[in-house]
Amino acid sequence: MSTLATSLRTEDARTTLWRRARGALDWDVVLEAGVGSPALDELLGETPGSFCVRVDAGGLERAVVAGARRSLAAPVPWALRLRVEQLPVDVLEGLAAEYAVLLLAPGASPAGDRFVRVHPDHLEDLLPSGRVHGQDCLLAGPLAVGPLVSAPRG
Repeated sequence: MSTLATSLRTEDARTTLWRRARGALDWDVVLEAGVGSPALDELLGETPGSFCVRVDAGGLERAVVAGARRSLAAPVPWALRLRVEQLPVDVLEGLAAEYAVLLLAPGASPAGDRFVRVHPDHLEDLLPSGRVHGQDCLLAGPLAVGPLVSAPRG
C-alpha cells in the first residue's frame, strides 16, 4: 500500500477536502445536496456558472454523475465532492478516466494537506482492498484543476 493511501486521515480529509475546495476559487454557486435532491443538471440550470457541489449520495454516486453530465461538460470551473465509501475501484477508475480525481494528501499537519490528482492506472495500487473506504474525492473540471492543486493551504 502506498504512503498516500495509508496516511490519509479520513475524518480530517473529509472536512478539509470540502473546506479547501470551497475556498480555492470564487465559485458562482456553492451547493450541498443529498439523497432525494433533484439532479444536479436541474439544480444548476441550463448554463451554469462556476460551481462547487458537495453530494452525500448514499451509494448513488454513479447516478449523481449521470444527472450532472450537462453541467460537467460546461466550459466553466467546477468541482464535485463525492463521498466514495464502498465505491468499487472500477467505478472510480472510470470517473478518473473521464474527469480529474483529486484526493487530499496529508502534510505535516491538516494545514499542510494538499490536493493531488490521481491517475486512473494508479488507483488499484493505492487501494489494494479493491474499494475506497472512508475517503472523499473531488471530481474537477479542467478549468478548476490548476487552481485547486495550487490553492494556498490552510
